Amino acid sequence: MLLLLLPLVFAILLGLTIARHRRALAAQGARQAGRADYARAMEEAARAASPAQAASCYDEAARLAALHYGAAAAELIEALAGAAQAEAAAGHAQEATARFDGAIGIARGNGTDPMRLAELLAARAEIHPDPAIAARSATEALTLIRRARGQGDPAYGRQALATADLLARNARRPEAEALYRELAAPRSPVAPEIATAARDTLAQLRSPGRGVR
Repeated sequence: MLLLLLPLVFAILLGLTIARHRRALAAQGARQAGRADYARAMEEAARAASPAQAASCYDEAARLAALHYGAAAAELIEALAGAAQAEAAAGHAQEATARFDGAIGIARGNGTDPMRLAELLAARAEIHPDPAIAARSATEALTLIRRARGQGDPAYGRQALATADLLARNARRPEAEALYRELAAPRSPVAPEIATAARDTLAQLRSPGRGVR
């Protein structure tokens, strides 16, 4: 009797295995399609005719990233950062800040490159309506950048210069000048063109009526 049941058991197990395999293939196909949709949304955002349209595309990309890449994915960070920058360009500081907060929160938790986190913090400092929070963001960005310098990170010079420019535009002049001086110092471990740019910008800041554009 048991021998007669073996083919039936085998058929059932085989059917379950095939069904599970088909579900896995379907999920993989849906994930690939969703990721393609994410890439299209990011491309549409980059080509958008207005900041508001770009923000809408980035928000859709963020939704797709969370769905098809995961809630801690680098793709979600990039979509949120893009939306934040678009909202800032549209003059929507509150919406921009909320999206930067989301991107920074994910970046803190998923081991994002410290220089990318510093870039997000500096960008939030530039647009945040609360001066105290803006100052804390700028200070943390500077801490991460200086730590990267000590560790020999090759991205240090580029990111430090970009952050100094952001700080200067955001009226964080003392911090900006300190960072420009570090970059322009004779023994600064940065490319010559970055040291020159820092030196030139520092001279502009010290000239009456001049600033960083």
